[in-house]
Amino acid sequence: MRYNDKSKTISARNKSREQTTTVTKSQTSTIRQQNFDDKLKRRKRRSTFTTLLALCVFVIFSFWIHLLVNFYNHGSIDHNRGHDDSSMIKKDTSSLHYENPTSNDYVTMYGKHRFHQAFNELPKWLQEYFIWHRSQTLSSSETTKYIVLACLPEDDKCGGLSDRLRPLPFYLFIAKYTNRVLCIHWEKPFGLDNFLQPIPDIGVDWRCPRDVKDMYDITYKIEKQPKVHTYLFLYCREKIKTPLVPCVENQIKKLNDDEDKYVSLDLVAHSIDNINNGNMLVQRHSYESFMPNVGYWTYPDMMTNIFRVMFEPIPTLAKRINETMTSLGLVENEYVSVHVRARYPTGRLKKLLGKHGSNDADKKGILKFEGEVKDHLSEIMKNAIRCGALSAPDLKVFFVSDHNEASNYMISNDVDIGNGTMVRPIGVHREEQSLHMDGNHNQVSDIAAFFSVFEDLLIMGGSRCVSHGIGSFGSFGAVLSGNHCRTVHRKHNGPPVDCPNNRGYKNLVPINASQMIFGEQPGGEGKINLDKARNVLSSNLEKVNSAVSMSALSQTKSEMNDSGSLSESQDFSYLTMYGKHRVNSSLSSLPRWLQEYAAWTRKVTNPSSNDTSSTKYLVVHCHSGFRCGGLSDRLRALPFYLLVGKLTSRVVCVYWTKPFGLEKFLEPPEGGIEWRCPSDVPKRGPYYHRFHNCNDTPLVPCTESGIKTLRAMEDRFIVIDVERGSDCINDMNMIFQRHSYVDVMPEVSQWQHIELTGHIFR
Repeated sequence: MRYNDKSKTISARNKSREQTTTVTKSQTSTIRQQNFDDKLKRRKRRSTFTTLLALCVFVIFSFWIHLLVNFYNHGSIDHNRGHDDSSMIKKDTSSLHYENPTSNDYVTMYGKHRFHQAFNELPKWLQEYFIWHRSQTLSSSETTKYIVLACLPEDDKCGGLSDRLRPLPFYLFIAKYTNRVLCIHWEKPFGLDNFLQPIPDIGVDWRCPRDVKDMYDITYKIEKQPKVHTYLFLYCREKIKTPLVPCVENQIKKLNDDEDKYVSLDLVAHSIDNINNGNMLVQRHSYESFMPNVGYWTYPDMMTNIFRVMFEPIPTLAKRINETMTSLGLVENEYVSVHVRARYPTGRLKKLLGKHGSNDADKKGILKFEGEVKDHLSEIMKNAIRCGALSAPDLKVFFVSDHNEASNYMISNDVDIGNGTMVRPIGVHREEQSLHMDGNHNQVSDIAAFFSVFEDLLIMGGSRCVSHGIGSFGSFGAVLSGNHCRTVHRKHNGPPVDCPNNRGYKNLVPINASQMIFGEQPGGEGKINLDKARNVLSSNLEKVNSAVSMSALSQTKSEMNDSGSLSESQDFSYLTMYGKHRVNSSLSSLPRWLQEYAAWTRKVTNPSSNDTSSTKYLVVHCHSGFRCGGLSDRLRALPFYLLVGKLTSRVVCVYWTKPFGLEKFLEPPEGGIEWRCPSDVPKRGPYYHRFHNCNDTPLVPCTESGIKTLRAMEDRFIVIDVERGSDCINDMNMIFQRHSYVDVMPEVSQWQHIELTGHIFR
């Protein structure tokens, strides 16, 4: 019984335990499921939080990367915009979205305010091309074709900034004749649009479409590209010796037959001669009858307007230029720029450094400014500053060099420019060398490292006069300033040249139809007229009747013959070259205004027919204490003095006492002009006027002002002179010629007398 009870108790206990165990297992399973669900929810929340956090970090990181890129690009233009905006110039191609450049900080020398004047001064063909170019870039299509001016990392013939842009007129000319949009794609060292930009809203967009970058393989040179064919212009002239005109015509025809959307264009060897030949061809199609010669590193004059139609500095660079000019006190057209290419590998530098050393000095900037190198460069730089200072003596001298230590040295020291006059040039003090854009700069990641190159160039472009030496960079600055006042202080092989000299003068050459492509002829509508471009004395002075053909001059010699003989003239032994038998022949070869002036002079200086006491004179004098020059120097400006005499109704007379009077050696011929001064002429005139001596006034208004002043003077005798310097005399004689020829006139340079001097003398 006990056993059974106990068994029942145990059995009940076990049953209860089993029930308890069953309940416990069920509860545990439920709890575990709940815990698992909770953990899963927590993991999901953590995963969501982590994802959101990562996304936030990514957005913030991307934002800062964007800011940094913009900072290091210093305002460069992004061609890869993918959104639509009302401020965009939107192209039709889906791969192409350009943003209109932002107007830069105001720079007086470049920008929208200079666009229209520059555009209007270009030849008609180039105006038409720019209009067409803009229409194509605003609404391009799949049929739009391009000429790409490329420079890639593997190319070794790009040259620096100036060498790349000097052929630009020729490239535009080819683009015009092939109906292709010209664009610029540089990857060495950086794109040009990191420094310059198109003129906002109205300019020519020279940036290449976005897909151009994918067309070029940067591991190949430009002429070896697998996808883009490169046309090496003038190859047929350089290698096959084909004459220039058929060579260019054949290559234009090939380009016109090419259906590729993109082609590259370059000049074979990128040599100085090929660039000059290309630019001379452009000028033959741009001027009426005569054009300026282009030699060595010279730019065509029209480049000053091409640049201002196509380019302006990006805002960051414009701001930097403004700050530099403000700190130096530079105002456009009120300073002279002097450029010295110190690192150029000339013969002397090669001798001092060796061939490899001179090349490293140029492209890598490895040149110590010490010892013989310092002495050599100092001589060159001092001469360059003298040349610049003499071109405009009262203006500041802004000094630029590709060697920072040399530049820092010069702007810290005075330079003797002659006669004890000292000049202290001003410039930018730099701690590092300016980088050459054609050098190996794979390790240079900061675009701003090249800003100094553009800063120097664009500031030079605002100066009144430029003194430069070898290389094309200084010449680039000169043409941006207008090429109106240019001095070359070095020979092309390196040695310095004293100033004043004629190396910066413009030589005019006639345009020959046989040297123009596709049978075009010189002249025609819309071409540059040199006389109009240079200007003559304006119409507020009465016109001088001088537009006479040298082959069809009116005759007034009979009027001269009726005037009688000179009262004091004596007979002399017969000379075939000079004398009264040569007067009429020479007189008939002079322009009408000078014939009339000669007749008037004879009349008012003849005491038998006129009261000479009221006659007024312009006195060309030379006395002790004056720097007169020799015989030739004194008489070389005589044609200009005669023009002033005509315009002021005064007789030009010569009064020398140093060393003796001219009449001790020469006398007026019978029937000629009486040039001797009256006996009552004072040795030192009460009034003295020197022409070509206006500090801040261009030549023509300066000359007009002088003539107006002389007209208002009542003094009987006024001494006149021309500012010392061969170029000053040439400038004044060129004014004489503009009033003496119909369409074209001979160039006057160096120490030349004008061609009419022989007849004036007789």
